[in-house]
Amino acid sequence: MKRFFAIQTVHGTLATMAVILCLMLIVAACQPSSNSAGSNDAGNSNNEANLDDESRHAEVWTEKGYLVAKEDNRWLITVYEAGAGEELHKQAGWFTVNEHTAVTSEQGQAIEAESVEVGSRVKLWTAGAIAESYPVQGTAAEVMTLGTSDNQVDEQAAEQTRIAESYAVRQALEYVQSEEFIGPWYVVKTVFDEAEYQWLVQVASEMELEQVETVVLDAANGTVIEKPVAENNAFRVYEPQENEEVDGTFTVRGEARVFEGAFSWRLEDGHFVLKEGHATTDAGAPEWGSFQFDVEFEQTTNPIVTLVLYEASAKDGSPQHELIIPLQADSSLQGRLDENMIE
Repeated sequence: MKRFFAIQTVHGTLATMAVILCLMLIVAACQPSSNSAGSNDAGNSNNEANLDDESRHAEVWTEKGYLVAKEDNRWLITVYEAGAGEELHKQAGWFTVNEHTAVTSEQGQAIEAESVEVGSRVKLWTAGAIAESYPVQGTAAEVMTLGTSDNQVDEQAAEQTRIAESYAVRQALEYVQSEEFIGPWYVVKTVFDEAEYQWLVQVASEMELEQVETVVLDAANGTVIEKPVAENNAFRVYEPQENEEVDGTFTVRGEARVFEGAFSWRLEDGHFVLKEGHATTDAGAPEWGSFQFDVEFEQTTNPIVTLVLYEASAKDGSPQHELIIPLQADSSLQGRLDENMIE
């Protein structure tokens, strides 16, 4: 009897242990695997830590640069600064703007990268290594747009809109690219001329950094105002270019501010007047009126010819406000000039 009781006790103990063991196995099976959720959490924590590390280690690449080109998610930023003692500092870089790049306004508001247009003034931070090519290449950690990219209603004339600086820069860049400047392009300076209601955008190309081109734009609509090749108080000439080589026929185009819109011109070679005539504009002084006329000549005694525009004096017909434009005559026109050919 005692033996039977002892055996029952042993069996009961074993059964209890078995039940406890099963419960432990079930509980263990319900716990997350170290290779699943726990691993993902750890990975996410590491990724967040890496992003935080990138943010903490982001470096300012420029305090003020200009976005001068975009290719998909790559932005070309250029910087042009005159340092102490007139020393020139310039740099250019292509930067990848991805889903980790923070793009904000100057007020700290998040904005879409696609909304940042060429011509925008920006501050840029980089993340990671910079490839020292030229332009340099890297990844943007943060881009902050500076100033406003929106056209503004003029405070002095509510019906008039003033284009934003970024729009003026973009128009200027498109203009110089059409003129076949060699890039990348640097924005040297922007100035709003309130008196003339114009934007003046100074740009320089990589190949000719010291030769700054000023592009003048109408601040109301962004139209490029053509720069005269020669001008004075009465005349502005846009073509031909000074020292341009001309053949027997060339076009003269420009603007004049002359009495009743009438003026005279002559072409000479230092010995003879090769051709002369009169022209009119579409408006008289004090307005500037447009003009265009063709000049034809057959021969010259000198490789250098000179076009002279002038207004005849109402008193005695003498030339006033003369504007002189030197030109190169095509070699086929050079020779001994028969005086009978002079008109």
